[in-house]
Amino acid sequence: MKEAFNKYFIDVLKNHYLDFQEKMDNKTFSFFFLNWFIMYFLVVTVTFIFTFLPVILNTDINFGLLALPMVIMVVIAIYLLIPCFCACVRRQRDISEKYWFLYFLLVLIPFIGNFIYIAVLCIVPSEKERKNNKQIEV
Repeated sequence: MKEAFNKYFIDVLKNHYLDFQEKMDNKTFSFFFLNWFIMYFLVVTVTFIFTFLPVILNTDINFGLLALPMVIMVVIAIYLLIPCFCACVRRQRDISEKYWFLYFLLVLIPFIGNFIYIAVLCIVPSEKERKNNKQIEV
């Protein structure tokens, strides 16, 4: 489990942070996105707990300290969103379909469009896999 996390998430963050040139296969993208979603969910959950726990417990705390977890969350969220965007572009390049820009239009549909877009990127085989399947069939 730890090896997969290092291979599919940490490696992408370290070696392909702002990489738009290469391609990303199905498995790598799926595991990267799953790990990215888990990390993002953990960051939001921890921020929520640290922000609202003093309010729930009714303790006297400075409002500046309540804003600190939110600022940290925004910084971490931006740090995590950049490689996610790059991974989506690399995966889209790997699919290399004729009308790739139509997939980006799906993101404009609130909520459901994002899920459909990610599902398409996770499910559609890469161009290399499609060529291999055609050669096997012939």
